[in-house]
Amino acid sequence: MAGRKSLWLFGYLAIIFAWIVIGISWYINRSWFRFLGNAFSDLGGSKAIHPEVYNVGLIVTGILLIIYSAYLYLVSEHKMETVGSAFAFIAGIFLMFIGIFHEGTKPHVFVSSWFFTQMDLSIIATGLGMMLRGLRMGKAILLIGILAPIIFIAIALTTGWPSVASGEAFGIVAIDLAVILEVEEYRRL
Repeated sequence: MAGRKSLWLFGYLAIIFAWIVIGISWYINRSWFRFLGNAFSDLGGSKAIHPEVYNVGLIVTGILLIIYSAYLYLVSEHKMETVGSAFAFIAGIFLMFIGIFHEGTKPHVFVSSWFFTQMDLSIIATGLGMMLRGLRMGKAILLIGILAPIIFIAIALTTGWPSVASGEAFGIVAIDLAVILEVEEYRRL
């Protein structure tokens, strides 16, 4: 029981570690990397200085996300929450794949896109399950899962994102917010 209760930490660890990896990789590559001109994945590509920092960092972050998905499974009481944990598990695998199939490899765009898709599905399913279970943050989490992709697409189709990294940052912040709300709601129980 004590082990289960501490698994929530892996949600926060994944958030913090991901931003540390991005920050260190950006710093190492500050001579050429531009937030408004590149994709974060460029930090793991052939142009990058020490691309292994970014790529291995994403693999480790994926492992942290997989452990967090186990927490989501263990605290779930509604079937939709369980589905959400499964999507988070799959997203963790695809996050690891981004590090394995780094920028410049054929599967990179697919695994990158699929990570964000799987995380959004996890947020929607978990939020819906929490809402149906009567948990107060369920609606907010569900709204993040629905509105974030709509806003992302609306910006992409109208003004366009200034860069891939800016769109990725928006998606990551939406994921981070949902994970924080999930953790804090489940920890209240």
